[in-house]
Amino acid sequence: MNVGETYVVPITHLSQTDVVSAAGWAPLSTDAILPYSDGTIGQGATVVGYTGPESDTSGETTAKDDAWGGSATDLVSTMSAASPDPLAAGYMALPPDQRFRHVMSSNATTG
Repeated sequence: MNVGETYVVPITHLSQTDVVSAAGWAPLSTDAILPYSDGTIGQGATVVGYTGPESDTSGETTAKDDAWGGSATDLVSTMSAASPDPLAAGYMALPPDQRFRHVMSSNATTG
């Protein structure tokens, strides 16, 4: 991140757990820090190794790919309309780290 630049950062609230030392707000991921200028996500600061969806040959940053070129309002609408992964739906009352652990240990993820 650069001083003087503007960013959009989707965040989540984490509860204190065995792996989260203090409750508080955190970015959804390190890939969720998005440059924002002139009303457009992806304008402004440079993201090392990422210049937009065309540079994501792995397909691992689909949320970033979808947000890139849109507005902050578009991102809020997309996130508000998102539904949980069916594997995570039964664990939505848990803090994100605990939910992740349950999903990753479920038989559904291993076949």
